[in-house]
Amino acid sequence: MKKWLRKSFFSEDVMVVCETDKAVELPEEIVCLGIWKEKIYGISKVTVYVR
Repeated sequence: MKKWLRKSFFSEDVMVVCETDKAVELPEEIVCLGIWKEKIYGISKVTVYVR
């Protein structure tokens, strides 16, 4: 994903949704994307990154 972001593969209004186990800690920022929302659903966690 880092290569795609560096090459402007995504548009300016990109949104990336990550579903993980609720215990997984994702970084606050990935290249030029930052966490917009984070929500726990049972044993899963959904993290939404936006530019």
